[in-house]
Amino acid sequence: MTKQAALQKEFDFIREAFFPRWDKERRWGVRYVHDLGGVGHCNLTIKMINVHESCQDMPSVLVSLVLIHEICHAVTRKRHGPMWAARMATVSRRALCAGRKVLCDEIRRDIASAMSDEPEEVDSLLHDWLDEHPEIQYGDLMRP
Repeated sequence: MTKQAALQKEFDFIREAFFPRWDKERRWGVRYVHDLGGVGHCNLTIKMINVHESCQDMPSVLVSLVLIHEICHAVTRKRHGPMWAARMATVSRRALCAGRKVLCDEIRRDIASAMSDEPEEVDSLLHDWLDEHPEIQYGDLMRP
């Protein structure tokens, strides 16, 4: 299975498991991209979740977190704020009920960091991951 196919499979799983009423017509897509100003981006205009290609080798829980984070933007059509945070909290509860405690905890950390003035927890997790993968530079992830 290609890495793009694996991303699509995870996207489909997350859509079904955590967002069962969203995108019933399957108009939204997901893809790895090279030039992205962060690890993920929700493009409401073309209905596309873009994930930075450097995420291909990250632990699956982090890829899931990026997808969930961006889909919550798609569902709420909002930036980080109360509506987005509430949707993320709903997903974290569903993750816990599904036995995915690590994912639940990561979602809760992401909510807390996105709603505070501190750097996002995702960036902290990425730094930890990059320490273990010196062949990839942080600047490659955060290229504007």
